[in-house]
Amino acid sequence: MSASRLGARVLCAVTRLVGGATIPGRMGKSILYAALVSVSSVLLAGCNGVRAPRSLWPPDDFRLEVKYAVWEEGKEQVRQSALILADGLVVYREADLSLRSLDATIQLPIYRRLCVYRLAPESIRSLSRELDSVPVLEVQRIVNPPTEADYHSIEFRLTYKGNEVDLVLKDAVPSPANRVLGVVNGYLPAEHGITMPRIAPYPVENRVQDVPDIGDSVEGALDYHRRWLAEGPADVEILGDTFALACVAQDWEFANACLEELVEKRPEDGEALRQVLRDARGDEGAGSAWR
Repeated sequence: MSASRLGARVLCAVTRLVGGATIPGRMGKSILYAALVSVSSVLLAGCNGVRAPRSLWPPDDFRLEVKYAVWEEGKEQVRQSALILADGLVVYREADLSLRSLDATIQLPIYRRLCVYRLAPESIRSLSRELDSVPVLEVQRIVNPPTEADYHSIEFRLTYKGNEVDLVLKDAVPSPANRVLGVVNGYLPAEHGITMPRIAPYPVENRVQDVPDIGDSVEGALDYHRRWLAEGPADVEILGDTFALACVAQDWEFANACLEELVEKRPEDGEALRQVLRDARGDEGAGSAWR
């Protein structure tokens, strides 16, 4: 509706209200004057193109990462990963294998299953506000460290309003953390919420529609990661994930390019990363990289 029509409707409504009410003369004039000033403000705002203030949610620094992993004999295998950014971008990934060094100091999940979509503005706003309403900052950083070598873990990283939450759950999900997961899972692909075996999941209300199917293709996943890297500064973790996919796809030229960037950012792991590439290529005397 145009500002002029809106102003006309408001003015008519005010005129009927004041005209039909029994209000003392001076008070009636004051009310009518105030109403006319309000209408004038609406009209001016429409003429000047003034918009309502931008919502404070989500904050510009909003970033949420959740990962579910299985640990066996000291080796981590990430099974699920979800990343949600302030602009509503959701990147949901699944892996069954990892690219590893012999000593397991390098463990790079092979995210061949992928689902990417963007939340509507009202959805990302709701998610960030819901997370702010639960006691995320009050949950301990490490909960119930397991006593055995084999266990399940969920890693939860949240940044917003200058706050940073780094939560690691091991074989247990206390009630506040379970509630947080329930909120997050409502915005992930249906039937792919992140939880642990033997843990009763928090009731999930699905908040998203028209989410694309989860693709299962090394080449497709690599193509998306390649474009993802090109869109901004190289994130070390995404760079490692892309390197792993390039090795599986046997795109050795691109894998080597990723490796060089990784070594620049992680010089202490340089030799281990180079050995992983040699193992993946099957160079003479190399071992197996798929562990």
